[in-house]
Amino acid sequence: MTAFGISLGSIVHLFYTLVGIGILIQKSPALYQTIKYIGAAYLFYLGLTVWISSFKNSGGMNLDGTGSVLPISSLKALSQGFLTTILNPRAALFYISLFSQFIQSSTPFAIKIAYAFINWSVTLGWFLLLVFLLTGQLMMSRIDRFRLQIDRAIGGILMVMSMILLLT
Repeated sequence: MTAFGISLGSIVHLFYTLVGIGILIQKSPALYQTIKYIGAAYLFYLGLTVWISSFKNSGGMNLDGTGSVLPISSLKALSQGFLTTILNPRAALFYISLFSQFIQSSTPFAIKIAYAFINWSVTLGWFLLLVFLLTGQLMMSRIDRFRLQIDRAIGGILMVMSMILLLT
């Protein structure tokens, strides 16, 4: 569900870029800074949550789905993917810079929709592929051996990234 949340978040970026609001974000430092600070806070929250949970759930996970790791609900996974994407100022800049190269005010609506659909499809396809590759039994058994270290490292990296985002 996180992959769907990420792709839904990309739709938000696509929408405001295609209707021209992206230019407003690009030209308004205060609006950009607000998005940046909210995104950094959310990134720090995610990193801290992952890092703390790695200490609470120190047992290994069973590959039959009965492990000690508590699964999150589909709605929470969807919302995490969505919020992570829409609050990412670099994603906003990516969409604004990418689509401003191809989309002009005179670009026909059908072409704008085609660009948006292609981008959304590629985003969704990429993240579904990652889910498929990383959640197979073989890969999960390999990941499980280092799960605590991976969770702690990812949590730490997310917190550091949020600090870097605030400082740049």
